[in-house]
Amino acid sequence: MNDGGLGCLGCGTVIWIILGLGLGFFFKKKFEKKEEQEREKAREKAREFEKKEEQEREKSRTLEREDIRNKIHENFKYLKDFEDDCFQTTPYGKKTFNIDRWEKGLQTFLEEECPVYEFDYMMVNEIFDEVNEYYENAEKSKEQFVVSEMVKHYATLNMKYNRSTTYDEYGIMQFDDRKFDADLAYFAKNVLKDETLSKTFLFSCFVEAGAIAETGDFDLSQVKTGEDYERFVRELCEDSAFECAMTPKTGDQGVDLIVSKGSIRIAIQCKYYSSAIGNAAVQEVIGGKNFYNCDYACVVSNQDYTPQAKTLARASDVELLSHETLIPYLKKL
Repeated sequence: MNDGGLGCLGCGTVIWIILGLGLGFFFKKKFEKKEEQEREKAREKAREFEKKEEQEREKSRTLEREDIRNKIHENFKYLKDFEDDCFQTTPYGKKTFNIDRWEKGLQTFLEEECPVYEFDYMMVNEIFDEVNEYYENAEKSKEQFVVSEMVKHYATLNMKYNRSTTYDEYGIMQFDDRKFDADLAYFAKNVLKDETLSKTFLFSCFVEAGAIAETGDFDLSQVKTGEDYERFVRELCEDSAFECAMTPKTGDQGVDLIVSKGSIRIAIQCKYYSSAIGNAAVQEVIGGKNFYNCDYACVVSNQDYTPQAKTLARASDVELLSHETLIPYLKKL
C-alpha cells in the first residue's frame, strides 16, 4: 500500500509539474503575443507618423515648386533672354552653352525672387524647361492655327505676294515688303482676328503655309516602320527639289539622310516612334554631323521631344522638327 501510495503520489506530482509547465508555456506565449501586438501597434503608429511627415514634405515641395514656377512665368522673357545669352560661339564657329553662367544666373534669380527656398539647380532648371515647353507648345498651337488658315487662303496670299514683287529694267527683282506686310496685317486683323501678331511671325507662317500647299497633304498611311519613315522623309525632300542621299542601313553613324542645298549639307536623323523622342537621337545626330562633315543637323520625327532632348538640342545647335516643319526649315537655310 505504501509503495502504491507513493507511486500515485509520484504520478500526481509529475502531472502537476506537466500542467504547471503547460500553463506557464501558454501564458508565456500569450504574453509574447500581446507584446508583439503592442510592438506592431507602435510600428504602425510610427509608419503613419512617417507617412504624414512625408505627405507634409511633399506638400511643402509642391508649394515650393508652384511658387518657383509662378516666378519663372512672371519673369520668363528675362530668363529666356538670359538663356540665349549663355550660348557662345567659338572662333571655329561651334556653338556652346555656358552651363556655369546659367546655373549662377538661376541661383541669383531664386535668391532675389524666392529667398525663403534653398537653391536646387536641378529642380529650378527642370521647372524652367517645363515652363519653356509650355510656351513653346502655346506658340506651336498658335502657329499651327495661323498656318492652317493661311493654307486655306494661300492662293490669295500668294497672289498678293507676287504683286508685291516687280522687276526693274535690268531684270533685278524688287520686293515691296511694306505692301505685303500691309496685306498680312489685313489678313491677321480680318481673318485671324488677332492684331498682335508680328510681321516676322506672319511671314514665317506664310512661308510654311506655302511649303505645305506646294507639297500637298501629308499621307502617312503607308508608313509602318522606321525604314518606311526614312523613305517618306527622303521623298518629301526630293519632291521639294532638294538633293537627298540615304546613308548605309548599318553603321550610319546616327544619320539617316544627308540633304544638300547648294554647298550646304544637312544631316538628318529620322525617328518614327509612338512616344516622345529622348536625348539619344540628339546625341546620335551630333556625332553623325561631324562624321559626314555637314553644316547643320536636325532630328525629324512623327512625335514630340522630351524636355531633356530640347535642352540638349538648344545647347548643341540641333533642330528638332516634324515632317511638317522640315521643308520650311530647309528653305530658310
